Formats: sequence, structure tokens, C-alpha cells
Amino acid sequence: MKNFKKIASAIAALSLAACVAVPMSATVFTASAADTTITITTGDAANHTYGAWQIFKAGEKGSVTKETGGSYVITDVQWGDGIDGNKINAVLEKIKGIDGTASDKPFADVASAADVAKVLGKYTVDDNKVAQAFADIIVGALTSEATATSTASLKTATITIGDGKEGYYLVQDTVAISGEGAKTRYILQVAGGENLTPEAKSSIPSVTKKVKENTEVDDYTYTYGSDETSVTETDYNDVADYNIGDKVPFRIYGTLPDKYDEYTTYFYEFNDTLDSQFTAPVQTDIKVYLNTVDGGKEITSNFTVSVDGNSIKVTCNNLKEIKDVDKDSVIIVDYSATLSSNATIGLDGQMNAVDLTYSNNPNYKGDGGSETDEHGKTPEDKVIVFTYEIDSTKVADNEETGAALKDAEFKLYRKTGDSGATLEYAKFEESTTGEYTFNGWTTEDSASVMKSADATGKFNMKGLDDGTYYIVETKAPSGYNKLNDPITVVINATTANRQTWDDFEPISALTGFTGSYAGKSDGSANATNGTVSGKVVNEKGATLPSTGGIGTTLFYLGGGALVAVAGVMLITKKRMTKE
Repeated sequence: MKNFKKIASAIAALSLAACVAVPMSATVFTASAADTTITITTGDAANHTYGAWQIFKAGEKGSVTKETGGSYVITDVQWGDGIDGNKINAVLEKIKGIDGTASDKPFADVASAADVAKVLGKYTVDDNKVAQAFADIIVGALTSEATATSTASLKTATITIGDGKEGYYLVQDTVAISGEGAKTRYILQVAGGENLTPEAKSSIPSVTKKVKENTEVDDYTYTYGSDETSVTETDYNDVADYNIGDKVPFRIYGTLPDKYDEYTTYFYEFNDTLDSQFTAPVQTDIKVYLNTVDGGKEITSNFTVSVDGNSIKVTCNNLKEIKDVDKDSVIIVDYSATLSSNATIGLDGQMNAVDLTYSNNPNYKGDGGSETDEHGKTPEDKVIVFTYEIDSTKVADNEETGAALKDAEFKLYRKTGDSGATLEYAKFEESTTGEYTFNGWTTEDSASVMKSADATGKFNMKGLDDGTYYIVETKAPSGYNKLNDPITVVINATTANRQTWDDFEPISALTGFTGSYAGKSDGSANATNGTVSGKVVNEKGATLPSTGGIGTTLFYLGGGALVAVAGVMLITKKRMTKE
């Protein structure tokens, strides 16, 4: 989109003041005495307030006329009502410095409105840099109040230039935009009695955050970038599930506005927030790439990265200083954060969000990081990470009515590698209450031993990823038979691994214990709580009768008699010895 209309049509091929006579072959008429409307489509969600300032007008001996081809001609050019006469001399000096070519300063000798208009009329290329430079400078000579104003309604603003106010106008956004939006670049238009619709849509960047799923999911992919830089990522989604202690990979994708070329400097800052259940990465582990991570150009050195608690900021004061960045570029932030032991189990999960702060005034010419710069902010984009829990209860004899059993001992393992040939055993934080928090994988010899708690018989395992696990009983309670075979537990979460956050349920179902649980039942699952649960039953050992003897009672009685006789004999012997 171009905010300056072609100079030939917008300012009448500005032969302007020099145009005392018009070529005879051209049909010319004076602009009708009627209102002019300038209708601007804003193109973003922000509220815009526009003002129009009259830069040039026709003097008493001149007029604003329109040629058959549609161009306007202004004669007897004077400074318009929108110009502050006290500022114009200082501004003229700046206008004299505008470059036409590498060695040409076309405004070098101007001294009046007519001189400036005559030079502008020579530049008829669409949106040329001389017209842009003129607008950037002349704005410094404007009066404090606009000739006419309008506030955008439904993304459209209409400015009405009243009868008798024909002339050459500069239109600009007059109020800073703090939300999601960007100012329109300065617009130059001739108001001559007809309705105008300059192509003036603003454009803004976007930001998207994704989390990588570490287990196989359906063919969910995320495609980012424009047609020029389109890249597809596999397994980066809005939802993922992990074990406590895992490093969770995140990527943030930032685009640039279609109007990026209109900016002299461009401020760009990712504001990323991890939920408190994550341990944030160290600053040096956060990387920034241009267009793609794998094989892409790393541009981390062009950014300032800061980590404050779980708040991460990745800031570039001026993207314009980075080679190869253009309107089709994608800026990617790549890092991993560790899911900590205080992770929330179940549907609430670990919510993480990012927004993007960006330059939103293409007319600003200073340092992009300056406090006086104007910045916009995108809406947040969110992802969520889940983890789950196996709740187990040790009971005697019968799942339905069996009493809880304490002091049974267990280990948990999973199968990895080709065809599940490798067994990894779980480590858990120490517990005396039967509540065990996952703490990584190790060998069988180093694995944690879980013990069913007193009174409750529970041994719960918190912080596990979606997957298949095996519980092996290593010691049964006294008087009970130890289970011979491991218990298979399958945590199967149906997650919405989608690419759009709005209006979807991240976990729609959770199942567990798809095989029989200790030979007794399939257990149960609760998607909201993120738990799968079941009971482990131990049966008592057999008490066997004795046969083929007279029983132990007689042996006990006989033994007692022998002891008594021995005592009597010992006392008698001592008396005889004394005598």
C-alpha cells in the first residue's frame, strides 16, 4: 500500500506556481465549489484520529483546477492555512537539504511556497523519496490545530475539507496508538472538490508461540512466513505433555508488517512469560534466528536477551541494522525450559504466553529504542504443557472391600530404544506419605523404591508424560504373596495438538490401565485432574495343617516336666554336698 498518491495525480504534476499558462491542448476547469472528503481505511484494530493540514493554497490571483486527465494544477501558490508562518523559515532550510539523487539537492534555491511546489511537480514517480522527505520535514511547520479532523469508525476515517478550502493537504495520525495497531504514514493529497480514497492502510506484525511435542502425534504441522519464506515445522503445536524434569522446547515466531520498508528504524521486542512451574533457561541458551532454525542464520548478537525470574525479553532497538531482514522475514526465538517439581497435574496445566512490542509510527526518525518512540503491542499468543499422575492403592485380597496394606515396595520403569529393548527406571523424590514426585530416569539398581503408605496403602506417582509404564512389586507386605508380573499402565491423553488456540479443549479425554490392573480391574481416569488410578491386590500366603505326629502340645508338656525334674535333682545334689 502506498500512502502517497502518485505525484502526477495527487499534486497536479505540480507545475504549480510556474504554471501561469496551461498547454492549449489540455482542457482545464476550476474545481467545483463543494466539500472534499478524504476517506482513509486504517486496516488494523486500533482507534485512529486523523488531522489534515493545508500546505499549499491558491492566492487571490490563482485557482485549483483539474485537467481532463485527472491531475490538479494550483496557480499563484501560497503557504496554506495549516502552516505556521513563524516556523516556515527554519523548515525551509531543512527542505533545501533534501537529496534528489546522490549528488543533487533540488530544493537548494527555494525561498517560497511557489518555489517548493515547482520542484515537487518535477517528481512524478509513485511514492518517490523526494515527496516522502518533504512530508517528513514540512510536518515541523504545521500549526497546532488541524484544518480538519476525523476519528476512525469501523476502521474507516473520513475527513471533510469544506468549500473554499481547496489546496494541497498533509494528513497524519494525531494520537499515539498504544494497543494493537500502527500509525499511517504521512499522506499528501490535493483537495479540489471531489472525494478521495488514498491507499493508506497501516500494517502490523504478528507473534506466535509453539511448544514441541516429544511423542508421536497425528500430522500436525505449523507453517509460518510469507510465500517468500514459508517453512513448515513438524510437532510444534499449542499443546504438549512432558515428564517433570524434562526440558521442554519452545519456539516463538515473529513476522514483520507489509509496510516495514516505510520505517527508518524498527523496534522489536518479544515479551515471553513462562508459568511458575518452569525453570527458565539461562540467558546464553536463548537463541534468535532469521527465517529458520535448522541451517538458518543466527542473529542473537543483534538482540539483547534478559531473563528475570520467569520473564524473558528478547529486544532489538533497530531491526533495520540487521542485514537481510525485510517485510517477508520471520524472527525466531528458540529455547528450552525445564518442567519443575511443582508442576500442576491435569487440565489447568502450565500456561505460557508471549506478546510482541513493535514500532508503530513509520513517520518517526529517531532511535528505535528511544523513550519518545511510539510502540504498539500484539495480543498474547499462548501454549500449554501438561503432565499426569498415576494413583495406586495397595489392598488385601479383594479390590472392592480389601483393607489397605502398608509397606509393599515397588519400582516403576518404561521401555525405550528399538523394540523397547532398553528399560529405564524412575527416580522419585523421597516420601513418607505415599506421594512420589518424578525425578528422572536411571538404571534398575539406582531406581527409587516406593512404599505403600501407612493406613492409606497409597503410592502415587506424580509428574509423568503420556506413555506406557510398568509397575513391578519388589516386596510384598508380610504374610502376602508378591506379584509375579509387572502391572502395565498406559497413560493415554487425547490432546488437541492444533495450531489455533481459540475455542478448543486442550485435553478431551484421558485413559489408563488399558490392560488388567493386577489381574483385577482396568482402573479409572480423570481428564480434569490428570490422574489414572487403580488398586493393587495382594493375597495372603496359605496357612497349612500338620499330619503324622502327636502334635506339639505334648512336646511342650514333656519338655516342661524334664525341666522340673532337672531342677529337683540339682537342688538335692547341692544339699548332699554340704552334708
